[in-house]
Amino acid sequence: MSRIAAQRYTGTSVKRSEDARILTGSGRYVDDVKLPGMLHAAFVRSPLAHGRVLAVDVTAAQALPGVVAVLTGADLDAMTVRGPDALLAYIGMGAGGPDYSLLATDKVRFVGDPVAIVIAESRYLAEDGCELVEVDYADLAPVTSAASALDPASVPVFADLGSNIIGPPRRGEFGDVGGVFAAADRVAEFHFDVHRHQNVPMEGRGMVVSPDAASGRLTVYAATQSVHLTRAGVAACLGIDPEQVRVLAGDIGGSFGLKIGPAREELAVAAAARALGRPVKWTEDRSEHLTASGQAREESFDVRAAVSNGGDLLGLDVTMVIDTGAYPVSAAVVPPTIQMMLPGPYKLAALGFESTAVTTNKASYISYRGPWASETFVRERVFDLLAKDLGLCLPAPAGRRTRPGPLPGHRPGDLHRGRSRTAHARGAKRDGPGVHAAAAGRGRRADLDHWADAARAEPPDHARADRRRRVRRAVRAGSGRRRG
Repeated sequence: MSRIAAQRYTGTSVKRSEDARILTGSGRYVDDVKLPGMLHAAFVRSPLAHGRVLAVDVTAAQALPGVVAVLTGADLDAMTVRGPDALLAYIGMGAGGPDYSLLATDKVRFVGDPVAIVIAESRYLAEDGCELVEVDYADLAPVTSAASALDPASVPVFADLGSNIIGPPRRGEFGDVGGVFAAADRVAEFHFDVHRHQNVPMEGRGMVVSPDAASGRLTVYAATQSVHLTRAGVAACLGIDPEQVRVLAGDIGGSFGLKIGPAREELAVAAAARALGRPVKWTEDRSEHLTASGQAREESFDVRAAVSNGGDLLGLDVTMVIDTGAYPVSAAVVPPTIQMMLPGPYKLAALGFESTAVTTNKASYISYRGPWASETFVRERVFDLLAKDLGLCLPAPAGRRTRPGPLPGHRPGDLHRGRSRTAHARGAKRDGPGVHAAAAGRGRRADLDHWADAARAEPPDHARADRRRRVRRAVRAGSGRRRG
């Protein structure tokens, strides 16, 4: 059956089944959900990057006609169970992080940090209610960069951590790192900074939670790319059995990694709906999204490269610092994945990789379209800079020269495992310098195929990747131009 399906679709243009419905305005997103007796939520957000919450006065907001409830961080803390982000809990990486509540209680930790939730008969009234909530703050010095976070004198974003470093640095070594670097003809050093990236889906975050008084079950309409993580997160936060939570995902206006699990605001909506016994909707507006939803890929890398005078890359030793922002979400997954992916399709004799995670007064670090993608930029940029230093011409990855032989013991971490295969040119030797020499010697086009496996969480020893990306590159050796 699978062979028949492959023959049917391979090489053909297949129209998406949802196009006509979406393009004619018949799609159904979270904001299209309308339920009897449904209430609407809006959030009071911090104007400060870092500050103590001295008092929250909700009296005026509660007195506004049409406002049903105003819940502070303390109110929600009393009706929920604290715990790590749903994704981190699922993959077993939730331990060791800071302790925090759904809404800010003692401190605000970034501009846009939610402090209170207002529930009203309409979104307009909920927004009006937010304007009436009075919050007294005491300014604290913000931690604005990873470099500041590494300074022992910086004010801890989370008091229970004692500093702005989340756990001790993690280091993995594969092969004889010290021996390879000692024997190298030269050692080059580089520093790379990767700036923050913003997920900007057409549809922001959002959720409608409808409780059933008779059964105690919750029906959750979510803008999510993972209904199972959303169910697990809602159940854990409310302290109920996951079987009591049903999550429905309709059309999704983009995600790119942002909507992989329930956000703090969405969990607050679930808690409010359960407490009030009525459906509650929250739809994130664009201002909220750009301020508070999170950003990705703020990382720095210090790279040492062991190189031969002939242009062979023998080994890498990398130190990575990742800025997780104020509330750790998916950042913990990124360093071990980068460690696994860093060799790419090339063979190294040794790899050292050390990572440190820090917390700052910014929105959370979140996933974005292959959150480990910095490994590609760092690896390929190292090749370019080495070639420049050595006076070599590297027109494309066909010119990358690596030492033959597998990377000893390269099974980075318990979270992911993967395999890499050396890129090879047609008609040339499969391994190492033969790629460059054979293609350049003939001075003609060489077709280069390489792929890398990105493995799922905790795979069996024999498992291959869940997803395989196969990239076909055609280069003209020595021409300095890419084709295809």
